[in-house]
Amino acid sequence: MLEYFFTQRYRILQLRRGPLAEHLDGLARELRLKGYRPWTGRQILSVAGRLNIFARTQGITCASQVDDAFAERFLREELALEGDYRYAPNALMHLTDYLQRTGVIPMPSDDRLEDPDNALLNRFDNHLRDVRGLMKLTRQNNLRGARVFLRWFREQHPHRTLSELRGNDVLNFVIEVFGWPHTILWKKRICCDARSLLRYLRWNGTINQDLDRTIPSIPQWRLANIPSRLPWKQVRALIDSIDVSTSVGKRDKAIILLIATLGLRGNEIRSLKLNDIAWKSSEIYLPQSKRHRERALPLTREVGEALVDYILNGRHKSDQPEVFLTQIAPRGSIA
Repeated sequence: MLEYFFTQRYRILQLRRGPLAEHLDGLARELRLKGYRPWTGRQILSVAGRLNIFARTQGITCASQVDDAFAERFLREELALEGDYRYAPNALMHLTDYLQRTGVIPMPSDDRLEDPDNALLNRFDNHLRDVRGLMKLTRQNNLRGARVFLRWFREQHPHRTLSELRGNDVLNFVIEVFGWPHTILWKKRICCDARSLLRYLRWNGTINQDLDRTIPSIPQWRLANIPSRLPWKQVRALIDSIDVSTSVGKRDKAIILLIATLGLRGNEIRSLKLNDIAWKSSEIYLPQSKRHRERALPLTREVGEALVDYILNGRHKSDQPEVFLTQIAPRGSIA
């Protein structure tokens, strides 16, 4: 069933080696039956394959040894070094859930009744519902993050109570959260839930300080993960991949070369006119630039050849002055 998600034979053979090899086909079959698309299934199975390799290097020979604790260790020691690997936790959840349901590893014991934080979390849940008026789903999310904070505090300070909680403890928690291999959105959510819990503890008198202010506001810049520029090697590969046997390809290659080599903006591309190209002096004039000043740019040989090829062989005959025209009706500029 791995063949449904992977076409490279060497990749399939790689997945079929190691302690998890005999179970990855079953996981792939289940993913297909559940309707996962090939791209999503490849992501899940690729992470499972990475875990398989990691287990082999750690001397594990049986899939029954790959439990939740080992998966967490894999995230912390292997993937955390690569930075943000946001699909990994969800992919490992699919794998461990499959192994539990097929009896390879034991199901997690239901120790929620013995959880020492249960009584506090129940009161916190009532507060969120009755005082703050939050809906059930929102409360469940808040409780999940609060449980993470409380479990961390008990593990770090087993002999201390919440009334002894200090600002340094909260800051250490935030620092540790940002070392975990999860997405920035998940980390923001955990910090927000911990902040809500600390407000509740101050409200009911468990702590006597506003420790919620200790958790800093975590910025998440829009489009922050998008690189500011592409390496020239990738840009070159994009240019070379354009099919210039068609009119659209001739036009697109000329446009991309103008953007990549001369730095023209979108509005400058759209408003570029035939008269703006000085063929004899090998220059392109931009009379309406961003600063409302005329600019003259060098017309390189590659850009010039692409423009000539498009104007003579790709651009349909038209009286419009713009260089780049649409290829479908209504015919006109691409503005």
